Amino acid sequence: MENFFLQRSYLISKISQLPFKDAVLYYCNNFPYLKDVCFVFVCDDGSMSLPEFNKQENIYVNNFFTKPSMDFINHASFLSLLTNKQVLMPVEYVVSFDTQILSYLYRRKKGQTKELPLGIEEIIKLTKNNKCEIDCYAYMLENTLFNPQFIQNSLYQENIKIFESYFYEDPKYSTKQILNMQQKIQDYGYNTFLKRTYKQIYLYLLVMVDLNLNHGSLDADTRELKFLEYCHETIHIVSDREANLAKLYFMYGRNIKFFGKIQKNRSDIAKNLKNMAWDIFHIHNTMNNINFSTVLPESVVIPYFITFDNRLKEILDLYKFDAYAHVENTTEMHYNYHTNLLNENNRQKFFSPEYFFARNQLRPDDETLLNLIETEISIYEKKLEPKDKN
Repeated sequence: MENFFLQRSYLISKISQLPFKDAVLYYCNNFPYLKDVCFVFVCDDGSMSLPEFNKQENIYVNNFFTKPSMDFINHASFLSLLTNKQVLMPVEYVVSFDTQILSYLYRRKKGQTKELPLGIEEIIKLTKNNKCEIDCYAYMLENTLFNPQFIQNSLYQENIKIFESYFYEDPKYSTKQILNMQQKIQDYGYNTFLKRTYKQIYLYLLVMVDLNLNHGSLDADTRELKFLEYCHETIHIVSDREANLAKLYFMYGRNIKFFGKIQKNRSDIAKNLKNMAWDIFHIHNTMNNINFSTVLPESVVIPYFITFDNRLKEILDLYKFDAYAHVENTTEMHYNYHTNLLNENNRQKFFSPEYFFARNQLRPDDETLLNLIETEISIYEKKLEPKDKN
């Protein structure tokens, strides 16, 4: 069975990197391994076009795609090749906002228009015109994931009501959607997964900042290697995108605005990194929408993330992809990201199927892993505390 998954993992990686026409042929030749995998490729002239949003200078609308259209390969399209019948894939658009959108809408509702950035009207228009599903998970998660009692807070409830009034025309539907979001967050298994994901991202940031501030004499490739070794050997989880974020930081330091507040011997390093971890967490959570269709299980879900944050805009391109593969009826995802900053030897080593399965075998159960991550967080927070000058 392990050989099957190794072979499938290899094939998914291989196909995701091919031009679409070559990928179709490769898929057909290896169909027994891939019949439950759906591939989506972004391209200039694909069979399905993405909606165009009017660009605003202060708004960043990120759909994680690098090109304006897409094509797909799955079980249905494979069968269509045999029968000469065209298959159309249902497409859904799910829009997530950064946390600040609710604060902006709240002030707008209260008539404090001078405090608003430009473009709120454009956001409302673009989401309604394109019949997108809207969520405010970022605001809900940041306020209630570690403090579920905050759901009863009057300001929190008012913010949610204002959000509903702008983006949902049917009050019954909006109330149902908001309740579904809150119930999903409170589900024990999903709640545990979300907490671990947030703390894992926070730990990644602590480790890369320690390498940059306390081991800055090492060249960027060496710091990259140490970061990957730590992730592989200590917590047995290696994130492709956070590894690339680390490399970007190792290369340019505080010239990257996202890391602009991180300075050695400052007392607020941990506080700033916790806020930055929320930003990255919200990006990942938006991408996870690909797994959750609200119409049909066979739908292609296109996730959008909208932010006004200039710091965050600078790193969002790291998370764009040229293709992705989704193993149907699971949450298993494979991305072929557009940007790769990693040393090629490191990439071939740490992201090989062999290393991936080795990590999986060493990784403890969720509860033990969460305890391990929390222990490592405490260690690295101490490493980044200001040194006593005396």
